[in-house]
Amino acid sequence: MSSISVWRGIVSLSFLLNVACQLYYGLFATPSIKQVADAHHSAFSPNPYFITAFFIVQFIAQYFFVIGLFAVTTTPDEPTLSERFFRFVRLTPASSKSTLVTRTNQIYYSPALALGNLLHVVWTVLWMQEQFWSALPIITINTLLQFFAGVAFGPFDPRFNSEYDFPAHVISKLAAGVGCLGIIDTATTAAGYASPPSAAIQVLTVFLFVKLALIPELNGFWLCSILFDLLALCAGQPGWSSSLALAVVFTVVEVCMAILLIGVM
Repeated sequence: MSSISVWRGIVSLSFLLNVACQLYYGLFATPSIKQVADAHHSAFSPNPYFITAFFIVQFIAQYFFVIGLFAVTTTPDEPTLSERFFRFVRLTPASSKSTLVTRTNQIYYSPALALGNLLHVVWTVLWMQEQFWSALPIITINTLLQFFAGVAFGPFDPRFNSEYDFPAHVISKLAAGVGCLGIIDTATTAAGYASPPSAAIQVLTVFLFVKLALIPELNGFWLCSILFDLLALCAGQPGWSSSLALAVVFTVVEVCMAILLIGVM
C-alpha cells in the first residue's frame, strides 16, 4: 500500500471523527458545547453562532480536500511542506514560485490536517469536561501547526495554484487565524477573566489583531480569518464592541488592499 493511500485513509477517518465529535457535543450532549461556553463566558468569548459558521466552512473545505486527495498523485521531486517553510525564512535557496506551489500541497498537508482534526477532538473533550487549562496547550499546538502550514504554502495565487490547492489554503489559514482567538478565549476562560477587559487590554487587543493581519505571507484567507475573529468578538462582547470595531475597520482596509492590489489569497 502506497503512502498516499495511507494518508487518504487517515485524513478521511480524522475528518469523520471530528465531524462526529462536533455534532455530538453540539446537538446531542447535555450540556452542549454552547451551554458550557455560556456558563463560562469570558472577556474574549466570541459569539457561538460565528464559531458554528466557521466550522461549517471548515468541514465543507475538508470535504473537498478529501475528495481532491483521491484525485492527486505524488511526484518525487516536489519540495515538502517543511522545505517550503525553510525557503520562506531564507534558510535554503528558493526556486521559482511555480515549483513551490503545486497540487501536491494536498499530499504534504495531509499529516497536518489529520493531526489538527485529532487535536481539535481532544480540545473539545477537555472543554466539555471544563478542563480549560489542559485544553489550552492543545489548541495552541494546533494553531501553531496550521499557522506554519499556511506560512509554508504562502499566499494563494490562481496563476500558480491549482483548484486542488484551494481547500488546503482555506483550511490551514482560517484555522490558524480563528485558532488565535481560540487560544485567547481558552486562556481567559481558564483564568475566569470577566468582560469587559481594562482599557489597556482593549488597546492591546486592537494592536495585536491589526499586527496579526499584517503577516505578509498569509494574506488574504488569513486576513479574512482575523476579520472573522473581530466580528465574532464584536457580536459576543457588546460591552466593548466599540474598541473592536476600530480593529475591524483597519482589518477591512487590509483585506481590500490584499484582494485589489496584491491579488492573492
